[in-house]
Amino acid sequence: MIRTTIFCALLLSHYGTSQVFLETQGQKIVNQKGENVYLKGLGLGGWMLQEGYMLKTADFAGTPENRKR
Repeated sequence: MIRTTIFCALLLSHYGTSQVFLETQGQKIVNQKGENVYLKGLGLGGWMLQEGYMLKTADFAGTPENRKR
């Protein structure tokens, strides 16, 4: 257990000291060496929020107002 803790502490300390901060130069995003950095990402939108109309669950999992009808 102690070996694992020491290994994790050393591993995390390496990542903590190797951070590179970004800054802007005009309209460009650059790293500490002045090299251009291109940021990429992916937006999942409401992927994790499944609506009733997507799953067709209105018959058994609708709002209380819809169930009274």
